[in-house]
Amino acid sequence: MDYIKKYKIADNKIYLTAIVSRFVVLYVLFFNYQLLEGQYLFLEDNLYSYLDYLHVSQQYSPKYYHDQPYDLSDYKSSSELLSLLHDRGFSSIPSLNSNGLDLHFNGGIGVTNRNKLDHTLNMHSVIRYKEDNYIFVNKTGMNRSYLFDVYYPGELSESEHWIYGMVENAYFKYSNSKINIFLGRVFRNWGPITEKSLILSNNPYPYDHLYLSFENSLFKISTFATRLNKEDSAFTYHFIDSTITSFQNVQRFLAGHRIDFRIGNKLQISFTEMAIFGGVNKNFDYSFLVPTNLYYDLQRNTNKSMSGLWAIDIQYRVKSKTLISAQLLIDDIIINNDPGINDRAKYPDRMGLICTIKNADRIFDGLFMSINYIKVWNYTYHSRDSWENYHYKGLRLGYPFSSSEEIKLKIGYWGFKKMWMTYLLGVGRFGSIDVRDVFTLKKESFPISPISSSLHQKLIVQYNLSSKFTITAKIETFSDLNSPYATRFTNSGLLNCTIEIKTILSKEFWSS
Repeated sequence: MDYIKKYKIADNKIYLTAIVSRFVVLYVLFFNYQLLEGQYLFLEDNLYSYLDYLHVSQQYSPKYYHDQPYDLSDYKSSSELLSLLHDRGFSSIPSLNSNGLDLHFNGGIGVTNRNKLDHTLNMHSVIRYKEDNYIFVNKTGMNRSYLFDVYYPGELSESEHWIYGMVENAYFKYSNSKINIFLGRVFRNWGPITEKSLILSNNPYPYDHLYLSFENSLFKISTFATRLNKEDSAFTYHFIDSTITSFQNVQRFLAGHRIDFRIGNKLQISFTEMAIFGGVNKNFDYSFLVPTNLYYDLQRNTNKSMSGLWAIDIQYRVKSKTLISAQLLIDDIIINNDPGINDRAKYPDRMGLICTIKNADRIFDGLFMSINYIKVWNYTYHSRDSWENYHYKGLRLGYPFSSSEEIKLKIGYWGFKKMWMTYLLGVGRFGSIDVRDVFTLKKESFPISPISSSLHQKLIVQYNLSSKFTITAKIETFSDLNSPYATRFTNSGLLNCTIEIKTILSKEFWSS
């Protein structure tokens, strides 16, 4: 907790006086979450689970499966998709092509048993202005659940302020049929839909970044750059003398680029390269912004200090309504295995792997099933220099865990028009490794001892009475409170039950 508290973000702390808070609580009971921000479909699990079913069942598919959040323009027949989402009651969505200013207040209230009966409260305001190809969006959220998250980057010490939040989305976006220019913050996930990507995921809280892309009917090229949190004290592991050295004012940066290919209607392949770099009093290196620069070449040929990561995503439709996909991450791997010099006993491989098979409508229409196998090697995302460790404010930028192995089964049913349900079963084992640990020159058993094993189950049932009113029930169980899935929220128990009611108000001030 001390490490997290160092990164307090005063401008993200949103609190109200007791009187105003109670008034807002009564008011927000009639609000709900907004599905659309600008043209993006917000990276929210429930919605993307349905989009995953639509994709596997060959009803609607995004242009580039592995690049989220999805833009409505990525879908063919977007108007039909919007109509379908509206009929299912996911949300009230503004017209895709309408210009103007609109405002949405959304939120909900519920009860949960987090070891004891407790209430949850969340609310959001979404301001959206669109003028042809230009979009400005601000989404600010307040959520009482932040109080229970040890990784929340804001200030939690003032207990009288019982509502906390942050600016979740805030961006300027220009786009046409080929070019996309984005500046601001939004959740991104480069990899399998509904699963945390190994290379770049929505695991951490959002951060401001620059994103550029160019696409045509065959491929899409994207580049990405951001400044990560500064570390006032960092440590580096020296290979020669094996000493630990402390540094001050350590700057950290992240850059990445990828290319997505569509090959017919059955195959999609994506390649991604990321670089995390920095150091004491370092500035951003603009050579990492050039989309066609290969970071590995920059490192080797110009003596630049960085930690590079590479990923490949493959999705193939083996037959109608059945997909297989895989994501392979390479943080570091020994190719020239010379005993005593580059042998894996001294330099263990650092990799990650996700393998998935999905099927829709096999037994009866509306049924969706998927099986995931996930493995992240020891010290994946870790470097000999702590500022090159792959995290943002204590949360990994890729998959949430290192030194871990999991199998996940997901079953969903979308046969009802207004109601849907999803069951998740996860079995895994997790090693003990902190996100700040530096890479060590020794081979350790997998996972790193001590090991925690976990059986995680979640059942979600949601009933959309209309596009403006939703009731959600969630039951979640853990076999072990030491499991990483149970420890992020410190007040979680072995059995958590939540019932939440949400609704929405929106206002279009002007349109053209």
